Amino acid sequence: MKAVNVFILILLLSVCHAIQAREVTDTLMSTKNDRVIVTYDVTQSNGQVIVRFHGAQKKLGRTYKDKYKRLDEVAVVFFDRVESFEDMKFTGIDTEAFMTPSGTRYSTSKDGYFLLADNPTLTLNVSQASNQKLQIPFFLAHYEGKHHYKVFSRCENLTVNLSVKKKNETNGDDMERTVTQTVTTQEEVDGAFSDTDEATILVNKVTDLLDEQTEYPFTDELKQAISSLRDRSYRITDDKMSSRISEVLTACKLKEERLKSKAEDAAAAAALAAERKAQQAAERAQARQDSLAAVAQMKADEEKKRNLWLMIGGVVLAILGFVGNQVLQQRRNAKNQKNIQEMQNSMAKRAEDEARRCARSMTQEKVNQAKTELRKGAHNVANRGMNTMTKGKGKSKTI
Repeated sequence: MKAVNVFILILLLSVCHAIQAREVTDTLMSTKNDRVIVTYDVTQSNGQVIVRFHGAQKKLGRTYKDKYKRLDEVAVVFFDRVESFEDMKFTGIDTEAFMTPSGTRYSTSKDGYFLLADNPTLTLNVSQASNQKLQIPFFLAHYEGKHHYKVFSRCENLTVNLSVKKKNETNGDDMERTVTQTVTTQEEVDGAFSDTDEATILVNKVTDLLDEQTEYPFTDELKQAISSLRDRSYRITDDKMSSRISEVLTACKLKEERLKSKAEDAAAAAALAAERKAQQAAERAQARQDSLAAVAQMKADEEKKRNLWLMIGGVVLAILGFVGNQVLQQRRNAKNQKNIQEMQNSMAKRAEDEARRCARSMTQEKVNQAKTELRKGAHNVANRGMNTMTKGKGKSKTI
């Protein structure tokens, strides 16, 4: 019995909290496919709206996933003014502050920026007749150290409903959400659904499938769910559900465009990579052919040089042979001339010697003849003298 009382007390407290505050979880995407899941609640009392944030979950896309690996250094931040800050520095992409809609009053904070990790709170005064929505641009920033954040990505705007209910009016939206969940569960048992219930189921299904969709085109299941939700939207009369369906369909369209653009970029990058690869292969083939041609040309040039040097060597050898032959011939001729000269000199000497000998011989012969003649003459004279003498004595003497 006590357990039942405790359960009833907890249920009543939950219902009272649901009446006072609306807790919402929304997913915001960036153009680089970064995802931020924001949880917040909205409390309304006497024309005052308090928005309390309960942190955020982050998931970076491929562009920044490898660059910023530590998610604890990545902050989700938004601004209520854009100017220099006293204790913090923000660089990177341009930032923008959220603008309060007409019929609301808001006092700018001292810091001018809000980090969702700090669970910030916004307080706005909204007129009783106001039915506005607050659009908050969210950004992702990396902490660089020394009170410095580098803002690198902008997410979608967070839309916060600032609708004010009368003081004695309960929060019908949250009660409707709670009752809808209960009715949906009961009708699942009975097998009958209202248009709003079916739209709610389709919205949840499309949202879940959309979160899982990472490639273009959409899966057949998601396309069918979107088509069913679009058909169901024509029969919905509830403004809130129509707005929710419109938001979901818009989110589908935006994500489809992002994925399509991403797929086209990937296809273009793949085509460019293939073209570059083919160009590089062609360049490598051309370079190989040029290298082979260069090697062949080098070999041909070397062969030409070798043949040229052989020709030059042959000519030089021929010249050297000719010169050598001429030198040898000259030497032989000189030697022959020397031999001839020596022979001539020898013959001339012999002739001269022979002439001298002959001259000496002739001279000696002449001398001998002269001597002989002289001797003969002397003998004859002697004989004649003797004869004369003999004759003179009357008696001949011979010698």
